[in-house]
Amino acid sequence: MLAAASAWLDQHADAIDAINVFPVPDGDTGRNMAQTLRAAWEAVGAEPAEGIGDVLRAAADGALLGARGNSGVILSQWMRGLAQGVEGHQEASTGVLADALGRASTRAYAAIEEPREGTILSVTRAAATCGPNPDAFTPWEALRGAVMRAEEAVARTPEQMPLLAEAGVVDSGAQGLAVVLAGFERGLREDDLPAPAADFGQIRTEWLVGASPRTETGGGFGFCTEFVLSGAGLDLEELRETLDALGDSLVVAGDERLARIHIHTDTPEAAFDAGRRFGDVDQCTTDDMDERHAELARRADAAATAAVAAVAVASGDGFARLFRELGASIVPGGATLNPSAAEILAAARASGAGTVLVLPNDRNVISAARQAADLAGAEGPALQDVPTECQPAAGTAQTAWDRGSGGGQPAAVTALSPWDRASGGEEAAERMAEAAGSVLSGGVTFAARTIDRPIALREGQPFAILGREMLAASATPEEALLALIPHMLDRWPAEQRGPAELLTLYLGERDAGPDDLPADTAEEWLHARVPALADAGVELEVVIGGQPHYPFLVSLE
Repeated sequence: MLAAASAWLDQHADAIDAINVFPVPDGDTGRNMAQTLRAAWEAVGAEPAEGIGDVLRAAADGALLGARGNSGVILSQWMRGLAQGVEGHQEASTGVLADALGRASTRAYAAIEEPREGTILSVTRAAATCGPNPDAFTPWEALRGAVMRAEEAVARTPEQMPLLAEAGVVDSGAQGLAVVLAGFERGLREDDLPAPAADFGQIRTEWLVGASPRTETGGGFGFCTEFVLSGAGLDLEELRETLDALGDSLVVAGDERLARIHIHTDTPEAAFDAGRRFGDVDQCTTDDMDERHAELARRADAAATAAVAAVAVASGDGFARLFRELGASIVPGGATLNPSAAEILAAARASGAGTVLVLPNDRNVISAARQAADLAGAEGPALQDVPTECQPAAGTAQTAWDRGSGGGQPAAVTALSPWDRASGGEEAAERMAEAAGSVLSGGVTFAARTIDRPIALREGQPFAILGREMLAASATPEEALLALIPHMLDRWPAEQRGPAELLTLYLGERDAGPDDLPADTAEEWLHARVPALADAGVELEVVIGGQPHYPFLVSLE
């Protein structure tokens, strides 16, 4: 359950960030919650466990130490309540699970100085409502019900907090916890995680640009300030009273031995000094929320006034993050989950631009992109198809658009250049298609069935592909990768394009790739086994793409 929830939250982190309004519109709720839950899961892996009580105790400790941001600290307290509910148990009945969810909600509320409905807290309470006889349900049925109640509570958050209705979104922390619960359910059922769901929406640009910092002290949003406090017999109530005078959004999580503190304040050092009067202070961090909000508002304002936008079909959280950073909206999809023309058109219309460049990123999606252009009709927008057949080529195409739009920043940040505005996007689409066509792309995947030609493969065997050509069957994905790269170097058309300069290796999702090639060692590993890269003067870059079905994707340009 923890593994699935962590992976599911990772996949949705960017979409949750995009609706982050309360308590400060600084765009980090999803990443903070994902990092917190990842720390919980990693703590479980580091400590052998004999039952559900041991597992959740380790997870709660890991979440507390790894918590980030207001939402992450609250999530860590929710995890602490779950752990208390199953303490001493090897297995948990539905009744024990229901009790744990109730304790988790109580613990989350207790961590907040001024609890607000219409937030993550409302979802913790809704998820804990299991009825008078929880053991009448199976654990899966109880979790399914918790997920449904959580999603209903998320939908009600704009009614409970007018700020959300004004911004045009649901609460990001509430949505994040609903994603965690859905991940728990999928993990319990041992379901495969599908591609990420569609985005949860976008903050209204006019609201985000005009959002005002707090004015009680004459300052701005201040600094998101966090630290860990350790000692013997910590008095958390007195600590809370002391810190309450220094700022707002105060969360004190932990117990008499170890606590994590979160506060929004204009005077971070005063908060650290206050903590030192109670115990040992460690892991001190500050984040300037005025800067973060100003950057979000600037991006939103530029995107809203852009004449041209981009929509990319993405498979894998790393690729989705990359495309977003380069200014595109995302439609989930890929080799085994082709989006419909209606989904592509909906994303294009949501961009608000008059012309939208569509990157299908799979040859089976190109026809849907063209159908979307037909469906747009007179209402628009005008859709320009950039016929990318793979995600690495689309990354290069978007980078070319980025360069054309004003100097090395994401296109959502900078105003588009005159050639984009004057041509209605046609010249932009041509340049992007040209850039995508200049990339040599390959990858490593697994045979869906046993075949004899064009190469002999047994079902499940790794093999390399270059473009649409099947190259080599191998015993392991690593061997297939090592066979692929020399082929790519040999096939590079140096006479037409000049020497190759950059090879990018995209690592697939965690469960699809080899265990002994983590991202931090992949570059060194590959250089040691393919000396031709250095001999040819080709730079190597390793990126976590997170794509399913392909442990490796490779581009040469």
